[in-house]
Amino acid sequence: MSQGKILIKNTLIYAIGSFGSKALNFLLVPLYTIYLSRSELGSYETILSTLLLLAPISTLQIADGAYRWLLEESRLEKQIKILQNALICIVLGTVASLSICAIIFKILEVEHTLLIIAMYFSFFMYKSFQQFIRGLGYKKVYSIAGIIYSTVFCGLNIYLLAVQAWKIEALFISQLLASLICVIYFFIAVNLGRFFLTAYDYSYELSKKLFTYSLPLIPNAVSWWLINSVNIYLIAYFLGQDNNGLYGVSNRLAAILLSINQIFNLAWQDSAILNFNSPDRIRFYSKTFNRFFIFEIIVLIIITIIIKPLVKFIIAPNYFESWQYIPILLTGVVFSSFSAFYGTAYLCSKNTKGIFTTTLIGGAINILFTLFTIEKLGLYAPALGTTFGFLTIWLLRMWYTRKYFKLKINYPILALMSIFASIVYFYIYNIL
Repeated sequence: MSQGKILIKNTLIYAIGSFGSKALNFLLVPLYTIYLSRSELGSYETILSTLLLLAPISTLQIADGAYRWLLEESRLEKQIKILQNALICIVLGTVASLSICAIIFKILEVEHTLLIIAMYFSFFMYKSFQQFIRGLGYKKVYSIAGIIYSTVFCGLNIYLLAVQAWKIEALFISQLLASLICVIYFFIAVNLGRFFLTAYDYSYELSKKLFTYSLPLIPNAVSWWLINSVNIYLIAYFLGQDNNGLYGVSNRLAAILLSINQIFNLAWQDSAILNFNSPDRIRFYSKTFNRFFIFEIIVLIIITIIIKPLVKFIIAPNYFESWQYIPILLTGVVFSSFSAFYGTAYLCSKNTKGIFTTTLIGGAINILFTLFTIEKLGLYAPALGTTFGFLTIWLLRMWYTRKYFKLKINYPILALMSIFASIVYFYIYNIL
């Protein structure tokens, strides 16, 4: 089977399991806007953003390191050693960070503290075991778990919000139970017990390798938080939680494209790593990127055209103005996907330091732009800051990854597609 066909096959497998949970960000928006006030939804978005920040910091992204090593390891005894050492690091990091969170929540008198802590822990374990399963090659199990997660999370959301009339605690409980059920499924489906229910073989050298590889990935994992979700705190401070709720809706709708990109990126990482030493890799990487670019622009144009009437149809009236920020956020998503594509070069070479520096610079661009313009531009400031931040990361990675692969890009076609997308954008904003 050709490299391209394998990439398509893996993308479809990941799509089956991942798109359901990704699509929930979009499908549950009408439900949230009906049963939660803008202030309540804004509070939930703030807590969720904290979760997205804590997850990679707590686990040190060791699961990503385990995935990278497992992908090239077929010997059971070596797999056991990798997984055991990774799990020790993850559990210790998670317990330490959540203990600190519990103290902070207690001081700030945050409601539902124990529920939030339990949700965080189950979510961290679920995301870590996802990477373990993926590294072991059980792509179908990965996909089925995604379907289970989506079904449980969505079903509980509808029942607890619409039937039981609960508020944001319904969202916490839904995520807690969905994550726990998926972890249990992982253990049953692939007999994970054979990896962990044996004598532990701790290796300082292996843990050090995993840590050295994974540590620079932390800012990359929180890049969407650093470049976009950090804006939620700035919005809360300068514009209030009501605007956070509004911006949160815009983010969730823009995440339609982000969800598709994340699915592709899972398959792309597998293919890029496995073909990194292939003599034909430059042609394969270049062909894939050129097609991916065209796909991204086409989807961006389509969503930009339909987003205003779509928001008017599916969203509660007091959230309608959120449509204005979605095309800008979508552009940020496009640049984010391109930066992720080039970021795979660092994963292939096991030299992840470049991911840290480029993400840090992009995050700084976003924060500075938003800080200096939010009082004048309102919610347009964080949306534009997000876009400029990801554009910066993409351009930096294009330059710095040339030593790993220098892609042959079809610039004329890409330029024409970009110009057409710009025309559509200005038409939507100035004419409709």
